[in-house]
Amino acid sequence: MKKIIVVAGLLLTMGFHASAEGYQVNLQSTKQAGMAHVGAALKLGAESMHFNPAGLSFMKENISLSAGASAVFTDLEYSKDGYKHNSDNPIGTPFYLYAGFKIYDNLAAGVSV
Repeated sequence: MKKIIVVAGLLLTMGFHASAEGYQVNLQSTKQAGMAHVGAALKLGAESMHFNPAGLSFMKENISLSAGASAVFTDLEYSKDGYKHNSDNPIGTPFYLYAGFKIYDNLAAGVSV
């Protein structure tokens, strides 16, 4: 019985997570996306600024730079009670730029765009 409850719970949880992001695009960095956005727990250099700014103080290098862009192709349509609207911009290009600077051993600053 416990096994059935555990399996059912896992299946329900997986179903909820599959549709949780809706229209949100999380492309803060290639490293973050490739590691399933575990930046809140890891110290990944300049990319840490988005999820965990305190991770900058653990940078090994004095300057850490990260930049990139992605292309997102969407075809959205909204309809309700006879009203219909399509997206007017089917291509989006979210970009990111992170620069982290080591000031002292345990002090760092950064800029995030």
